[in-house]
Amino acid sequence: MLWDVTVELADGGQVTIHKIEADSFKKAGHLGSVQAAIEFGSVEEVVAVAEHKPEEEKHTCLVDLSNIFRTAWHASEQDEVGSAYRKTIAFIERHASNFDHVGVCLDKPPYIRSNLDQNYKAHREKSSNLMQDQMRATIERIEELGYHIFGLEGYEADDIIATLVEHTESKGVKVIIFSADKDLMQLVSPNTEMFSSMTQQKYAQDDVLEKFGVHPELVNELLAIWGDKSDNIPGIQGAGPKIAAKWLQDYGDLEGVIENARLITRKQPGSNPSKTLGDVILENADNLRKWLKLTTLMRDAKIDCERLFAPMNPKQPAEKPELNLDSEYGEEPPHPAETKDSGAKEEAPVGVETGPGPQDSPAPRNQSSTSEATGTKGSPPAASEAPKAAPEPVAPDVVPEPEVVEPDVIIPPGLEQTAIVKHQPSTDMALEPGSPSQAWGIAQAMHRSRMFGDFPNPEAILAIIMTGRTFGMDTVSSLRNFSFIKGKASPSAALLIGLCKRDPMCEFFKLNQIFKLKQFFKLK
Repeated sequence: MLWDVTVELADGGQVTIHKIEADSFKKAGHLGSVQAAIEFGSVEEVVAVAEHKPEEEKHTCLVDLSNIFRTAWHASEQDEVGSAYRKTIAFIERHASNFDHVGVCLDKPPYIRSNLDQNYKAHREKSSNLMQDQMRATIERIEELGYHIFGLEGYEADDIIATLVEHTESKGVKVIIFSADKDLMQLVSPNTEMFSSMTQQKYAQDDVLEKFGVHPELVNELLAIWGDKSDNIPGIQGAGPKIAAKWLQDYGDLEGVIENARLITRKQPGSNPSKTLGDVILENADNLRKWLKLTTLMRDAKIDCERLFAPMNPKQPAEKPELNLDSEYGEEPPHPAETKDSGAKEEAPVGVETGPGPQDSPAPRNQSSTSEATGTKGSPPAASEAPKAAPEPVAPDVVPEPEVVEPDVIIPPGLEQTAIVKHQPSTDMALEPGSPSQAWGIAQAMHRSRMFGDFPNPEAILAIIMTGRTFGMDTVSSLRNFSFIKGKASPSAALLIGLCKRDPMCEFFKLNQIFKLKQFFKLK
């Protein structure tokens, strides 16, 4: 328990000492417990002792979503589709739920650093459509949970985190960063710690010093010398982290290392015996300065940092409408023109004049001419005139319904004139879509199922369904026998073989040659 102790000094003044341990207070007595007050003057007496009740601290965390998702993705390559999504969401919910303020930060390429060095991250493979699709789903779920998402084109998640840390440091807010990226360790300070999502270890200032041999503020300079393979920064060949840390300890910073390079006489491994690492440093002085710019996090991203402290606003996930395969339209609502009630008027667009429609027939001509003959528009006929019979109404123009051609069906005996029999499809195609709208509904359901992750969106699945239908294939067979290669739907080898063998003119189809990436068949 902590205590606030107010003591009176010999000169008549008073001073309050906060957060004194209760055990030391009881053990040493009044005077012994307030030894820190001696620097202000001699202690006359203890005036008051009260239990210390600090204000509740608001804890904040920043999540490097791009790093955590990428790690989960590569760790789930052999798992079922959707594993990276589930692992990332589970990690964030498990850790971020303990914090009052949460900021989730994203990469948004192309990066500004690529303007400094075209080789920056150039070795990384382009994200697959499936990876991008799962990343989008992850972001949507995080938004539904109410967490604030930060990102800005040209900046990496590291830079967004650095910008937010710069803001929180100015407010004295304590922050924990969740990431496995060692670049972020340069942000560790008395108020900022880092939790490695890879090793589950928390890093404070002393932990960074123990790991790298330099204080957090020199981590970027260490990486410039040592290099960073993940970002395609080569560094000085032969200078590992321990050697780079020793140079920084001896010469202060990167510029100091360059200035004192001639004092470094260690031989470069595998090179000319007469060449030292000092010589390599001098040869790469400009590169070292460029690499330092690449390893130094940018803290000037134009983002709304105060949004980090805004209340979280969880959203209720939108309910997915159930797919009704018995409906004529499936999941997609019908076009208004297809379901318009015959007795209802269709509203015209604003500002558009329309003539009378089928339900707004013009007034009978003989009725209008009678009014004009009397000279009083709309007045009744004179009394001397014999009443005329009411004119027969003119039937409005009726658009004939298109003739419906019924399919050939077998009508059970006795029902020829008493019932309408609905045509039942054959059993093997009963679950197949019967219209484009139904096909679209099935494509959406298939995409949500994540069973066919090679297709980037429902539109691609719909295209494959329609393509397979031209070959007489059902939906699932179409999706399993087609894939997207360089943006084009390509049939599998098994499908091509089957189509050829199905042709009555095919006498044989057999494997002729096989290579690592190609196979050659012979057919007649």
